[in-house]
Amino acid sequence: MLRKVAVISYLLPFLLNGVLSQTWELVLPFEEDIRDIQFAHDDESLYFGTMASFPDIYGSLYHWNIETNEIDTLFTGISVTSIALDSLDANTICVALSSRNGTTPGIIKSLDGGREWAYSDSGILLDWETWVEVIAIDPMHPGTMYAGTAGIYGGTMWKSINGGRAWSNIVDDEYVPLQGVNIESISLNLYNTNTLYVSAVTNGQIHKSVNGGASWSLSFDPYWGSGGFDVEVVPDDTNIVFAAHQSHGLFKSMDAGETWQEVVEELLGQYVTGIITHIDRPGEVIVFGPDIIFLSNTNGSTWQPINSDQLVPNVRFIVYNHTGTSLYCHTEQGLYSYDLPAVNIDDPVNRSPDFKLHSPYPNPFNPITTINYDLTANSFVTLVIYDLAGREVRRLVSNEQVAGYYRTTWNGTRDDGNSISTGVYFARLQAGEYSSVVKMVYLR
Repeated sequence: MLRKVAVISYLLPFLLNGVLSQTWELVLPFEEDIRDIQFAHDDESLYFGTMASFPDIYGSLYHWNIETNEIDTLFTGISVTSIALDSLDANTICVALSSRNGTTPGIIKSLDGGREWAYSDSGILLDWETWVEVIAIDPMHPGTMYAGTAGIYGGTMWKSINGGRAWSNIVDDEYVPLQGVNIESISLNLYNTNTLYVSAVTNGQIHKSVNGGASWSLSFDPYWGSGGFDVEVVPDDTNIVFAAHQSHGLFKSMDAGETWQEVVEELLGQYVTGIITHIDRPGEVIVFGPDIIFLSNTNGSTWQPINSDQLVPNVRFIVYNHTGTSLYCHTEQGLYSYDLPAVNIDDPVNRSPDFKLHSPYPNPFNPITTINYDLTANSFVTLVIYDLAGREVRRLVSNEQVAGYYRTTWNGTRDDGNSISTGVYFARLQAGEYSSVVKMVYLR
């Protein structure tokens, strides 16, 4: 199963007899045990890592140039469990490692796109029986990182606030449920990255922190008491959280993890191993298992299959590319791609029930940040950037708009085209009587 941080979602209209009508294409025959994939920011290449397998096969980290179809081996003799890329610096890559086949566990990091590597796990308790299972980089504050360990005697949660140079245990002695457990997944709320969900295999629970791991609470305590969840926070409505359990199906929370209900849908079956969403595809949720792939464009209210019968059995995991225009599926034969239609932002399923200005992403940013907002009625809309002194810096929107979901970007320039200085800025949305302000930080 893919270990991941929340990634995020869109709408697929073109259906044929209830089944999405595009087809899967085998783009990279590759039979090794791929454990994670992360796309480069330009979508022209991706990084993927494999796991060592008994008795004498060792894993590697690869870079695949999609345009030229060239694969470079970046690091070998390892067991990759998780890959994370810095949202602001495309050359910064972090990789979590297992100790399978006697390989060295820990975290390796590259600052130059994978040419040179160094271990970056000082402070994490590791040995041949304890490894790093999953790693996550805060997309708004890339110096903040989270890691979950696992092992024969269990693991726990770790955090770095300096880009991985030093790590500390963020589970205090009083919170027993996250001590000595194997961490399965970490999912961040992309609009408030101090909120994170962590799944533990050992006790089958989901735990939540709203303050970056300073304290924890129990979010989901299923009756069966074992096995990990893949957890995903819906980006366009962060109160909605999904959790997939490979033996017990799909669960959904509508109140940010306070209560959970099983998603009852006979098409989904009982064996669901993963969930993905994409920040640029509002309303869309994709769930998958070894023999199923289903998509919802209504945040889980209805579902349609995505031609999984075209693939060989044992769908291992699915990811979006960086821009959310394609899906990539890993099976026993290799990687398949699936092109997604454009999103219809004016469709009613993509409209928020309230006017809403979302937090910019990424934040801090350089050179570009994205600002999303929801309109529930036709309005004259202004979206203006101000500096700390209240002076207008850039007018991004100033026109009549119909109800719907909108996305705009700002590249850190003023109305006159000159670049801004490092500092704090504010985006103010005015739509009729509705007004909202969000803060952002520009770094040079």
